[in-house]
Amino acid sequence: LMSNVNSFSITRHKLKITHQKLIENLCTKLPYYYFADCAYGHFENEYKKDMHPYFSHTLLNEEAGKSEWFRKFPWIGIGEAIGMPNHTMLRAHMTLQYPRPDVFGVPHNSHVDQLHKQCIVALYYPNKADGDTFFFDDDQNIIHRETPERGKIVVFDGSQYHSSSSPSKTTRFTLNINYYP
Repeated sequence: LMSNVNSFSITRHKLKITHQKLIENLCTKLPYYYFADCAYGHFENEYKKDMHPYFSHTLLNEEAGKSEWFRKFPWIGIGEAIGMPNHTMLRAHMTLQYPRPDVFGVPHNSHVDQLHKQCIVALYYPNKADGDTFFFDDDQNIIHRETPERGKIVVFDGSQYHSSSSPSKTTRFTLNINYYP
C-alpha cells in the first residue's frame, strides 16, 4: 500500500452499491464552493503551473471541524471497503470538476494532500468520468493514470504526488479522504 521515494503502490476497492447510490445522490445536493486551483489556489509552489479552477465542499477538516453534511456519508462502509475501518480521518472533501474539453488530458497541478503530516489517501469516484487522476514520480514524470469509474476507490500513500484532470464530457466528482496511517 505505501510508497516511498522510488516506488509507487496503489490498491483498488469497490464500494457497496447501497453506499454508491447514497454518495451519488449527495453529490448533487451538496453546496459547493469555488477555488481558483485544485491544488495551489491560494499559495505558491514550485510545481504550480496553470490554474485549474474547481468546486469543493469540505466535509471534515481538523481546523474547521465537520460540515453539516458530514453525518450523511457512509464513513464506516467506506472504511470497511478499503480495509481501514478503525483509522481516523484527518480530512474529507467532495470535489466537482466541470467539463473543460480545451484542457482534456492535461494533468492539473501535481501535489500531496498533507504537506506536513503523514496520511493515507482514499479517492472515491461516485460517477464515471473521463478526467483521469495522474500519479507522478519524484521528477514529476507521469507514472500512472487512473480513470474514474463509479464505485471505485483507490488508496495510496499521502506522500505520493498526484493530480486530477478536467473531464471533457461530464461532471467529475471525487470524494477525497485523508486518513492517519
